[in-house]
Amino acid sequence: FISTVLGALTMFIHPSYFKVIDGTDGYRTYANSINELINTIGTNLESTIHQFLIFDNIVIMTLISIFMFIYYYKNKQNYKARNKKIVTLLFIYQLLYINYTLVYHFNPDWRILLSYTSIFNTLISILYCIIILLTTYLIYPKKDLGKILLYYIIIIGLVAPLCVVTPIGGRNFFVIYILEVMLVCTLYKYSNLKIENLITKISCFSLLVLTTYYVSVYGYIHYVDMKRLNYIVEQNNLGNTEIDVPVLPYKEYIHGEGNFADEYYGPIYKMAYNLNLNINFNFIPYEEWKIKINN
Repeated sequence: FISTVLGALTMFIHPSYFKVIDGTDGYRTYANSINELINTIGTNLESTIHQFLIFDNIVIMTLISIFMFIYYYKNKQNYKARNKKIVTLLFIYQLLYINYTLVYHFNPDWRILLSYTSIFNTLISILYCIIILLTTYLIYPKKDLGKILLYYIIIIGLVAPLCVVTPIGGRNFFVIYILEVMLVCTLYKYSNLKIENLITKISCFSLLVLTTYYVSVYGYIHYVDMKRLNYIVEQNNLGNTEIDVPVLPYKEYIHGEGNFADEYYGPIYKMAYNLNLNINFNFIPYEEWKIKINN
């Protein structure tokens, strides 16, 4: 906890964050009025935070609920009757939430409340967080409670600043995701399942599959990117200033989707490869671009 606080202080006293405060950053901004603050918080929660923190982390959230339930089931004789009823209701909500997120991700076009679906997803995700906190408080003894709540406190501390600044994206949640994985490992430890060998085998297999997958994705992106760069340099050397370039495959895996035609990235890209600054890039689908250059 102390390391987290010191790390946060070190990060926020960096000069670049003062530029955000005085409005000269040019990229990040923060709310400077009550109305803007409320709008920013609502927008960030709805568009980004609830998704990367909870809604899209189906496996993490499922494991958290499962390990909590296993612990509760093994120790249910230690709880008062009233607490048992409350905890049962909390687990029912967790089950409903997880099933809803599964159905939603299998059918992302489903709009249960039409245009209000995104707001609905945000609200039930916030409620899920509250229920996870309440469940933790009710089922774990004080000797273990502090260790678990520490993860929640740190995660909340990391999420809070993201509510009031723009823009934010998936990369802002990398450390939070690691903390969620550590939380799952801690809850597994308290569940006393003793299946380390099985988990090790599953983890190794999953790592192999994921490594193969990402190598194939980024390997193909790199191949097309190098092919595109060689074509751009060739056209630049011929003196052409209107150049058709392909959209990179798997663009959702690339920061900025590999687009370097805007007013910010365009000049940087051109100067990096000594290109004519007057070149205009026209992005077209990769398959269409292949046909064009082969004709």
